[in-house]
Amino acid sequence: MYQDKIKQEAKEAISIENVRARHSNIFERSDLLPMSFEPDEDVCDATHIARDILIKRSDKQIIELSKAVTSMLRIGENLLQSLSMKLLDTSSTRKSVVLSEGRSLYLLLDYFDLNELQIKSIQWGELFATLTLMQSAEILHAPSEIDNYEEPLKAYFKQTVQSNIAQLKEEVIDSVARAECLFDKNNNNAKLGSAGGNAKAKHMEPLKVEVIKRYLKNYTEFSARKAGMIIEAELETEKSELLLLSEAEEKNHQFSKWIGDFKNGKWKMPI
Repeated sequence: MYQDKIKQEAKEAISIENVRARHSNIFERSDLLPMSFEPDEDVCDATHIARDILIKRSDKQIIELSKAVTSMLRIGENLLQSLSMKLLDTSSTRKSVVLSEGRSLYLLLDYFDLNELQIKSIQWGELFATLTLMQSAEILHAPSEIDNYEEPLKAYFKQTVQSNIAQLKEEVIDSVARAECLFDKNNNNAKLGSAGGNAKAKHMEPLKVEVIKRYLKNYTEFSARKAGMIIEAELETEKSELLLLSEAEEKNHQFSKWIGDFKNGKWKMPI
């Protein structure tokens, strides 16, 4: 989307050590646990959607993710200003850029590598679900934090807390929507990739079976590489239509891999 229009010259400026930097967030400031606190009724559904996305993660893991979210937003604060200006420059009609926390994180996602986080197979949808839980927890905790301030700040926060909560409730909807879309897209792509790979493998199976049959019948004394070369030459000479099932440019290499997989027990002949 917008990221496609933004040059990523600032990418090198953000180090992974900064991503790991510790910053205090709601789960560190309070005794609320991400997967079990009772949310405000206005954001109850969004909170449970976020928990469904994070169902395989522990409270400890989600708290680590929350630290990463806080860190990314703080590190990217200046970068977001630059990105906002570029968004304005690319449009003659755009007059302003509204940056919710969810949208800010969305604009920054191209600049951070989740593989560096010490949590296996993390997805961006889970980061946005974590942000949703953080905002939901902030709604609960905001009134109690007023007591941490001395006057006149205490009086000021008493006046503004309800408007802050109202804004947080709007942000929760934004964050959970992004979480759902990204998480579902990732899962659907994985399913399509798996289905596509399985369909392709099934399509080529008659050729694969023929290669292994010829190997077992005549060429078990040869290396997989040599057997693959011989079998390709045979099929070419016979003008076998089975060759049309493979799109590989060097079919002898493909045949060699199939033979190697068969010998190592990675693939079994259908009965």
